[in-house]
Amino acid sequence: GALYLSDTVKKRRQIVPLIHGGGQEDGMRSGTESIPCIVGFGEAALAVTRTDLDARRTRALALRQRLISSLPEGVMVNTPEGPYLPTTVSITLPGIRSEIMLRYLSERGIYLSAGSACSSHKDTVSPTLLAFGLSREQADCTLRISFSPDQSEEEMDRTCLALSAGIASLAKQREKRN
Repeated sequence: GALYLSDTVKKRRQIVPLIHGGGQEDGMRSGTESIPCIVGFGEAALAVTRTDLDARRTRALALRQRLISSLPEGVMVNTPEGPYLPTTVSITLPGIRSEIMLRYLSERGIYLSAGSACSSHKDTVSPTLLAFGLSREQADCTLRISFSPDQSEEEMDRTCLALSAGIASLAKQREKRN
């Protein structure tokens, strides 16, 4: 990977080196540069062309649309105004807590996340989802689906079918309890 540091960041010492020593790279990196790593990074950078990135984005948007159009009735898609990641979809389930759905799906080999990435390691309702306009109850019923443009249509269809089956099954269980 690569990290660009502005002169301001370097002057303020907002980033400090992990390894101290010879002072290469303005004191930010010590040791002899790894020529194989430099060449490998260069080759990787050259391999990813703008065309490749555009094709991957187009593919991701097609998979995203496939997912959204296959969601069962009652599922709310939380798409922000303006730019968004084409490989992430936030959905709010109709009255089914995300943790319950995550368990249901993981038993079927499908692994999603709850809430928002900003709050993934906290036990509280996501302030990001609340700021997005969801109620506390809705935020507690929200899943985050992340995928790769390399995924197949079949994998996306399997996820959608499992979500639909889970919503139907868990809604029935809730009705029996009430």
